[in-house]
Amino acid sequence: MTASSNYESEIDRQICRIQARVDSEQAFRQLFRRFYPALIGFFVRRGFSEEESRDLAQESFIGVFRGIERFRGQVRFEHWLFQIAANVWRNELRRRSTTKRGGKQLAPKIDDPSAERVHDATASKSPNPLRAVLDQERLTMVRSAMRGLPAQMRRCLLLRSTAEMSYREIAETLRLSVPTVKTHLAEGRRRLRLQLSEEFGDLSVFE
Repeated sequence: MTASSNYESEIDRQICRIQARVDSEQAFRQLFRRFYPALIGFFVRRGFSEEESRDLAQESFIGVFRGIERFRGQVRFEHWLFQIAANVWRNELRRRSTTKRGGKQLAPKIDDPSAERVHDATASKSPNPLRAVLDQERLTMVRSAMRGLPAQMRRCLLLRSTAEMSYREIAETLRLSVPTVKTHLAEGRRRLRLQLSEEFGDLSVFE
């Protein structure tokens, strides 16, 4: 069994234990210990203090705790986790913007919790219906190309683009070395450019 399979199996086992309520507290603590540092980094990179980031990371895990019974593995657990963290981040920005009335709105309202940064990069700022259709087609092409990548390479790219994680954070989350993460990202970008260079020239979302 590969390291990737071991990693997936371990996470799946913890989720099954939580959902079955078999040593669920211990299983949840293990997930917490594994992902808590990366979540703190997620918020620190967005301008929050270390203390604020710890609070927001804990709030994210409260969301995980409340929603994990309904988690069915449609996406990888770490992607689902960072979608929750992204919603916590946006809600905190909206709360602060509301508190400081008259200040600049720091983040747009995004209702879809599964929205990816890839989608943001291709979203049209124009209400033109034709442009919206073309942008959706490009998004579909990117997602299709991503599915054709090796699993570990795809996860590295998604964590880089969706959660904006650093190389070290991706390495810690996936239990890889930093050089391995860099190799996966470089090769993944190269493969995507070969497939999408004509239709989708800007792949800076994965940088």
